[in-house]
Parts: sequence; C-alpha cells; structure tokens
Amino acid sequence: MNRFEYLGALNNCIQHELPADEYNNVMQYYSEYFADAGIEKEQEVIQELGVPSELARRIIAEYRGRQPGEVKLNAKKKFPVGWIIFIAVAGSPIWLALLCVAIGVAAAVAAVAVSVVAVAVAFLIGGVACVLGGIIEAFANGANGMLAVGIGCLCTGAGVLLSMLCVLIIRSIVKGCKSAAARRRKKKYAAFAGTEN
Repeated sequence: MNRFEYLGALNNCIQHELPADEYNNVMQYYSEYFADAGIEKEQEVIQELGVPSELARRIIAEYRGRQPGEVKLNAKKKFPVGWIIFIAVAGSPIWLALLCVAIGVAAAVAAVAVSVVAVAVAFLIGGVACVLGGIIEAFANGANGMLAVGIGCLCTGAGVLLSMLCVLIIRSIVKGCKSAAARRRKKKYAAFAGTEN
C-alpha cells in the first residue's frame, strides 16, 4: 500500500462521518504528514499510523468525544457476487447489443476518417498529376492544356483543404482523449488533490 492508497482508504472511511471543514483539515493534515516524511519513509508512516479504518475510528471518536471502540464506520455495503453474476447473465442480451452498436459506430467513424484521408491524398496526387499533364499538353493544344492545369489546381486546392481538415479532426480527437484522461485522473484523486499543492 502506498500513500495514495492509504489516503484513499482513509477518505472512504471518514468522508461521510465528519463535517466538510473537519474532513478537509484531517485529509490535509495526513497528506502533509506523508509529504513531510517523504517517499523513502512512506512505509514507516503507514506502519506508525496503522490500518486506515482504525485511524478513521480514532479520528471520528476524537471528534465526537467517544472511545474508538464505540465508533462504527458506515462502510459501503458490498453488492453480493451472486446478484452481480445474475444481473450480468440476465442483462447480457441488452449489453451485448449495446456493445455491438458501440463497436459499429466506432468502426463507421473510423471508416469515414480513413475515407476522408484517402480522398485528400487522391485529390493531391491527382491534382499534381493533372497540372503536370496540362503543362505538357499545353505545348500541343494550348486550350486543353490550360484547362487541365486549371482542373489540377482545383484538385490540389481541394486536397490541401481536406488535408487541413484531417489535421484539425485528428488534433481535436487527441485533445479530447487527453482531456478525458485528465478528468479521470483528477476525479480519482479528488479527495486529496488540493492538499498536494
């Protein structure tokens, strides 16, 4: 167990047992206590403090003016494993269908993205080829050659615009994934994130 796991367990035990101010003070105190000890003495501090639930009992008893043995923690009730298995099996037609839909939507989005990239590359290659072919054709037939150069420029421009669109889409997807991961990390350590400053 490291300090984050220890503080998380302590948080679960005291979060709903103390007023918000007292809870924040306790979490800040023990976070700073671990920080002052440093990573090298982390295990010593955990040994010194004892099991998180026992420390929580002492803290709550001190706050309420009781003996630690009189304090009962409102531990989260665990859902019976049998019910979890039953719900998973009974609900499998629904969640399997939803999973298939999600996979289908993801595949469709990926196919559209790949198609847009392929079209952009095709426009760029076709446009450059058309411009080069038009320049060669201009020596034999000026009007046809200039028309081919114009069409090639249009295709190249469309390819450049589609390429820029692809870059914007890829950047936004990467940014969205990073922000989702950051939100998840922030939520995971929300109980004592403010005390790490």
